[in-house]
Amino acid sequence: MPVTVRDELQMGCLSKARVVAGEKGLDWEVYWITVGEVPDLPEWGYGLSLAASSTGLIGASQVIGRVVVTFVEGRLPRDAVTAGIFALQAVALVVLIQSRSPLGVLLFVLPFGAASGAVTLARATAVAEFYGPDHYGSIGGVVGMFVTGARTLAPVGAGAMSAALGGYAPVLWTLTLGSALAAVAMFMAQRLVPPLRSEVDMKGETLTARARPVE
Repeated sequence: MPVTVRDELQMGCLSKARVVAGEKGLDWEVYWITVGEVPDLPEWGYGLSLAASSTGLIGASQVIGRVVVTFVEGRLPRDAVTAGIFALQAVALVVLIQSRSPLGVLLFVLPFGAASGAVTLARATAVAEFYGPDHYGSIGGVVGMFVTGARTLAPVGAGAMSAALGGYAPVLWTLTLGSALAAVAMFMAQRLVPPLRSEVDMKGETLTARARPVE
């Protein structure tokens, strides 16, 4: 028998929950559940309606990020684009931590969502660039496995860190540091290790290939 969102809200642990948005979807079937933790919004000065709206805006911003990355592909250096995506996430998180207003939340949501969407394309492109097309499927699958594992463990780890340290600020600063380190790592990796895949030059007219010397 399928379980709907309305059924879930009648369970003991959710019986006191209040729907702030999306009432038309209460009769939708539940196929999976994502566990997440939300900071103490009243303490931060944010309401639940703003949190729900921000979540939707992050999804919309992801589409914008993918469009922008597709547009700048071949027009800007790849190492700068990839590093810039992670740097944008770090900057957005700093804005969220330091801001205490709805405008600050909006200034966080738009760049963070765009970077989250862009990183999906950047990850796939990086695998092809560094390892070539021959083993793209197997290497991409391993990368995807680690990404899925990290996304699964992240909410649990964030909740545990928040409980241990008494708030979500340390969690957000940890995410900021991780994004900044990822930006530096991607920039250095593409400078130190020549990609195997051929690249179109800045004018888009000629094709240059990098090949390893035959021993």
